[in-house]
Amino acid sequence: MNLLRWICRRGVLPATLALSAAATTAGAVPLLSGFGGPAGYGAGELASNDDGSTGVIDLTPAFPLGLNFFSFRFTPPRAFYRSLYVNNNGNVTFNGALGQFTPTAFPIADQPMIAAWWGDVDTRNRTITPDTRNRVYYALEATGATRPEGGISTGRFIATWHYVGYYSNANDRLNDFQIVLTNRSDIVAGDYDVEIRYNQCQWTTGTASGGTGGLGGTPAQAGFDAGNRMDFFALPGSQTAAVLNLCTTSNVVPPTPGLWRFNIRSGGVTVCGNGVREAGEECDDRNTAPGDGCSASCRTELNPGTACTTNVQCRSQFCVDGVCCNAACNGQCEACNATPGTCTPVTGAPRNGRDACAGTGACAGSCNGTLRTACSFPGGSTECSGARCEGTTFTPAGVCNGMGVCGAAASRMCAPYVCGAARAARTAAPTATAPTATSATRRCSACRAPPRGRCAPPATSARRASAWTASAATRPAPGSARPATSPGCRAPAPGSWEPPTEPAPRAPGPPPAPGAATAPCVIDAPSRA
Repeated sequence: MNLLRWICRRGVLPATLALSAAATTAGAVPLLSGFGGPAGYGAGELASNDDGSTGVIDLTPAFPLGLNFFSFRFTPPRAFYRSLYVNNNGNVTFNGALGQFTPTAFPIADQPMIAAWWGDVDTRNRTITPDTRNRVYYALEATGATRPEGGISTGRFIATWHYVGYYSNANDRLNDFQIVLTNRSDIVAGDYDVEIRYNQCQWTTGTASGGTGGLGGTPAQAGFDAGNRMDFFALPGSQTAAVLNLCTTSNVVPPTPGLWRFNIRSGGVTVCGNGVREAGEECDDRNTAPGDGCSASCRTELNPGTACTTNVQCRSQFCVDGVCCNAACNGQCEACNATPGTCTPVTGAPRNGRDACAGTGACAGSCNGTLRTACSFPGGSTECSGARCEGTTFTPAGVCNGMGVCGAAASRMCAPYVCGAARAARTAAPTATAPTATSATRRCSACRAPPRGRCAPPATSARRASAWTASAATRPAPGSARPATSPGCRAPAPGSWEPPTEPAPRAPGPPPAPGAATAPCVIDAPSRA
């Protein structure tokens, strides 16, 4: 179809719009940014020049299947485009670079292009501030990447002419505009959306194109051209002074000044939101607002619980865990329940690729079925490491700190006690049988080295008040035999106290009378040479 007839049939704004004063200053729509590079419009940059172009730019990271741009209108049909060129003079082309500075009215031969502002752009004047202005940038956003504005990208290419001047070296008037191509091969292979965004429109013409002070002469051309001399679409005001009104007018519903949006479906241009269901559209409700059942690209939006792959497919605009969900549902401990597509808290481990809970072992976190945004963790009542003895040092059991980490307890020296296995308390009269250690329990031994010349009961004894003492006068002489008393302790070497390896036999005679004090320790005085 000849796109000039297409324009008239759909009631797109005519090319004879009167010039508004606002159009010479600034439009309303902002340019997309956040793509890296010195100005946020991408790391790709066309060096300051007049009539220059980039080399060939590979589109396959963002458009693996290529772009179907009127391919079927050629004989034989052309292959989908998988690369393009960004030209300084306000357009992108598919067959090769284009340095022509005075625009030709569409249609033209053998140069498929999308033109935002085909005019004589000149970026050589570097007196402008900041220095990031009067430059041309480009960015390729790969399929599956995270978009700066949020969400997962289906693949995009963005070319930006950032406050650019006109020939020759003029920057008293500046234009700020952008082309955004978005992959929509989820509909049909080769489909994509085109946005042309105008933030500021101040000049129309370079001096070499008959302009004076940026106006007059042969003004800029904007729109699409298949390059076959048949299929084209000129934006309203092209090649007239009214082209400046592209900053203050729009084809989206409701209007957004400076925003022009088109859908390329099966190789042809359609306009979503005009109330006419065209090729490649599933619906058209006279607007491009999402969330009302008909998407911004005129696709039927899916209800909650329906399988999906991207947010734009869902009426809620949330595709979560493979289904349309009623909410963003991006908390660590929540997931979208497929029936009926509602976000709910979960228990156990986080689901579907969300970050795992921190911590290991007894202190590891988990989802508790209540807290949605984060995992919960065991607190200080949960032991995470056993008590241990290392020589004469005792370390109590570690406990969880409530953040997934096993907190280390402070160690302490046992001296004058000995670090060893806790022993069971005697419940009957002493016998020749040795006390046994309780299961895996460590502590500082109750036996200790008493003060010189004195043997005291353990601190835990109920009879600590009834002291049993051996005065210095009655203390065994060096080298004398060990007294036959209770086997509770021994001194294998001077100053080293620990539980006995083998219990000594109990002294002959009757057991102690009930209530009588018994000596829990035996002191060996070191032998003297």
